Amino acid sequence: MTELSARLDKLRFLAEELHLAFALANSAPDAWNARLIARHILIRAYDVIAHARQIRKFVRAFGADQKFHEAKEAYASWFDEYFKTARHKLGAHVQDLDFGQRIELWNDIETSKIGTFVEGAAEIYGLLASLNLPGYVPLTSPPPELADPGFVSALAQFQQSALPARAEYASDPLAMTRPGTIAGSGNTPIHHRAAQLTLIARWIRWDRLTLDRFAAFPRVRRVLLSRLVTDLVSFADCLITRPTASGALQTMVGFNDLMAAEPLGPSSALATFLSGYQFESVLNRYRPIRDQIGGHLEIDPTQALADVFSVLDTVDLGDLQNFFEVMRHAFFAACGERVYLSLYRADGEAVRGGVPARLNSVVAYDPAAKPDPDPELKRVHDWGPDDFRRIMAGWFSEETEKQEIALDAFRSGFAQNRGEEFTVEHSAGSSNRWDRTTFTIAHGILLQALIEAPSQTHAFLLIDLLLSASRGYPNRAAETLIRYIEQGGPLSSAPIVIHALGMLAEWDVPRFMGPLAIAAKHGQPWPIRREAILGYFRIFIRNEGLLRINNQKVFAQMGDEIEPLIVAVSPEEELELRLAMASSIWNPDLNLFARLCCENSDWL
Repeated sequence: MTELSARLDKLRFLAEELHLAFALANSAPDAWNARLIARHILIRAYDVIAHARQIRKFVRAFGADQKFHEAKEAYASWFDEYFKTARHKLGAHVQDLDFGQRIELWNDIETSKIGTFVEGAAEIYGLLASLNLPGYVPLTSPPPELADPGFVSALAQFQQSALPARAEYASDPLAMTRPGTIAGSGNTPIHHRAAQLTLIARWIRWDRLTLDRFAAFPRVRRVLLSRLVTDLVSFADCLITRPTASGALQTMVGFNDLMAAEPLGPSSALATFLSGYQFESVLNRYRPIRDQIGGHLEIDPTQALADVFSVLDTVDLGDLQNFFEVMRHAFFAACGERVYLSLYRADGEAVRGGVPARLNSVVAYDPAAKPDPDPELKRVHDWGPDDFRRIMAGWFSEETEKQEIALDAFRSGFAQNRGEEFTVEHSAGSSNRWDRTTFTIAHGILLQALIEAPSQTHAFLLIDLLLSASRGYPNRAAETLIRYIEQGGPLSSAPIVIHALGMLAEWDVPRFMGPLAIAAKHGQPWPIRREAILGYFRIFIRNEGLLRINNQKVFAQMGDEIEPLIVAVSPEEELELRLAMASSIWNPDLNLFARLCCENSDWL
């Protein structure tokens, strides 16, 4: 391939990729997602200028090139005015900026301005058509992906993929540009660098999720993989000072050296990371890729486009993800060493009990569109059944964030006092007492979903949600299981239900203990009987341990209450049972009471 053909190939690639990235950004579910994609357009627009300038010396031999020259220089002038700083400090690198300027540059990334550079690149390339340059191939407009029903469907799904609106705390420097965010950070160099790392970590998580979404479309995959590799290298350069020549534009003090300059001295976590991990050698696997196609498109004409693609396409996503996780854990560990850096470990935590006011710094990506919605003002205690059904769907997602949102919602829902009142009868010897409590809307929805569960796996996940969200209200959750059993749910006598009841029930509540007593009898299938006996054991430890702490005396003995259950079992079954009992006392829910109930461990 001649040098002219190689340069034409790259200029055409840039114009086509800009169009594709623009379509992707315009299908984003919100302004934040759109601007994350549009960063790629800034980088490729800068590449258009560099490659167009390189190709001009060949163009002159084939005819008048004045229009081409004027178009590319006007393009360069517009770019310098609008996006040069944003490209250098928010796209190809993440470097120091004034706080307000960073927000201004970010919000300036909007569809009308971005569209100008997408259309301008196509115009510049199109001006070469009349010169009959050898190797010139007209642009495909629109890109073939936009005529692919599979890709169009993927774009539509992407557009509907926004997470349920919620209020959250964020410590990255662009937090104020997202609705429903309470922003917090310090104002010293070390705080600024920690905030940058927090921001890039958010970007990398987004890069990977979006890459997985469009993995079936090679050219879109390259767009997103280019962003992922570039952001990975930026994270590394912010974390550990990069060796550079004196006065180099890329010179920046890393988080490790900023910590070392503090009165408490170097971070032991980062020192351990650097001594025990081949940081430089791993990073050097990704920096050339970032330099050739991530932060720039390789300008050397001897490096054909196919050669550049071959390196990018063979990136091992597993290795890349592992590298990021190792760095992220080192960063988190370092923040944990200094109390004034702990806020960066809390980034992304949900804010309960309030919704932040809308800020002027929340700006739509499309000026003609409505701003992104604020978090839903409707509080959980005002939710109806449909709200809980909608949010429950996130629990079955493979996305951790959606699972956390569902769990948080059901925890709040389980704590409400709106719903059906019921009485819990406690019976201890000759004395009885009654507690009034509430079977909430959230419990009712989960019970209905459990009865109608389409598969055993689905039911298991619902029981896991019930246990995980029941903190502080075990009687309400136990009542849910009892009602499931009474209504003849498909798994009403399954070991998983008996196990869950044993995690929740109270010793002196006959209604809750009844199914366990039946399941623990001789003649029941061993998996069910085993879970019932273990449930009895856990409940006894919780109840008796609390009584002994509060009253400083013994109320019941293990041998009297638990040993009679371990009858007519085989030696293998008894060993299994006693090992499980010995192990379970180290559970965080039990170990507070275990030593008070198990001083004499001969029975184990």
